[in-house]
Amino acid sequence: MCACAVSFALMAGLCACGGGSEETVEDTEKLVAQEIMIATGSDRPAAEDSDEDEAETTKTTAVSDVSVTTAVSVKTTAAEKTTTAAGTTKKSQATTTKKNSSGNTNSNSGNSNSSGSSNSGSGSNSNANSGGSSDTGHSGGSQQEAVVTTHVTTAPPETTTTTTTTTTVYVAPEDVDKYVDFGVIENGDGYTYDGYTLNISTPGSYHLSGTLNGMIYVNVGAEDKVKLRLNGVGITNTGAPCIQVENADKVIVNVVDGSSNYLECYSTNAEGDAALYSKDDLKIKGCGYLYVFCDNEHGIACNNDLEIEETELVVDAEKTGISSHKSIQINSGYITTSGDNCGIRSWDSIYITGGIITACGGKKAAADRGGIISDTNNFYIEGGTVFAVGMNQTLPGGQNSALAVFPGILTKENTVGVSIDGMSLASALPNKKYNCILISDPNLYSGGTCDVWLNDEFYDNFVLNDGVTQVTLDGVTE
Repeated sequence: MCACAVSFALMAGLCACGGGSEETVEDTEKLVAQEIMIATGSDRPAAEDSDEDEAETTKTTAVSDVSVTTAVSVKTTAAEKTTTAAGTTKKSQATTTKKNSSGNTNSNSGNSNSSGSSNSGSGSNSNANSGGSSDTGHSGGSQQEAVVTTHVTTAPPETTTTTTTTTTVYVAPEDVDKYVDFGVIENGDGYTYDGYTLNISTPGSYHLSGTLNGMIYVNVGAEDKVKLRLNGVGITNTGAPCIQVENADKVIVNVVDGSSNYLECYSTNAEGDAALYSKDDLKIKGCGYLYVFCDNEHGIACNNDLEIEETELVVDAEKTGISSHKSIQINSGYITTSGDNCGIRSWDSIYITGGIITACGGKKAAADRGGIISDTNNFYIEGGTVFAVGMNQTLPGGQNSALAVFPGILTKENTVGVSIDGMSLASALPNKKYNCILISDPNLYSGGTCDVWLNDEFYDNFVLNDGVTQVTLDGVTE
């Protein structure tokens, strides 16, 4: 009886223990979860955590063997869920947990590990580490070991770099623009005006306009260049050139496109013997119109090399229209020049590559008098139309040419012209007497027949050969 009572009491005790085991375990789990949270520095139980909670970084402190032992099997209902994405750890409801001094966390769970793999079934034991490996261990529960890694990425600050590039453009001294209006002229940068003479003492590109009773005097360094841009310029002078270049490396007279300009000189001085006179290299260019007149000397005279292109240039002089002590080169343009001595004369060489050139001169029958004269007989024509009328001519090399001599001297009132195959090549009304003509044109060909006209009436003809054809005209048609 006593034994039965003891046995009954024991059974009742066991039943009481069995019946309250879940409550005891639940309380234990809560206690353990609370201790874990305290160990990790959390201020709330793990049972209240959820997937929607804000991510929090788990700090692990050293805790010596926080553990709870139960005498019965514990059914795990919610394993601790650890996520290691971008350093974030989230926890679900915790079960029996053991944390040791090494910083690892052991958790009893039946379904998941930190690598995202799942092991199920009662009595299975899974072990997960940061590498995602899994081991099968003892029955009666699961053990999970997790290492939480936190990654913090800091983006570098955006940097904006501003680069400033400075481009330095070199402007040659002769290209520095300077503007002079003769109507309101005053002293300026690199030049002075005394009421009569515009004195240019520094290089530059001088834009000139208006009329001037006086002269332009250029005297710069021996290595300096000067550009004179004529844009509606009229200069009249008595006793000196209209433009005189005393010293320079080179002077360029640029006749502005579409403009009309004139230089009229009534007597020159001892230093300059032309309306446009230069002791140094001179170039005349630009698609404008320029008229040059000198009543006692040359129209244009240069002591060094002279070059002409593009310009519509008319020169009328007492002596020689265009003269140079060195070379004369004509590249293009429309040039009409005349003088008592020569239309064009070089003491050295003459080289023509293009343009339409009419040169009349040389009322005296002398070697240095004529339409176009090279004192060294160095005369070459490569292109263009050249028509020279006078008392003498230098024979050119290059393209086909013809020299025709009249039987007598013709007066200046007689217009003369040349045609080939019915096409007019050139004509002129000389203001000096003459006895011969020189014609050179790309249309001349060997075997062709040229007709000579006087006062618009046919006078004579001749047949062309290669090179220079020389004939004497008699006014009799064969």
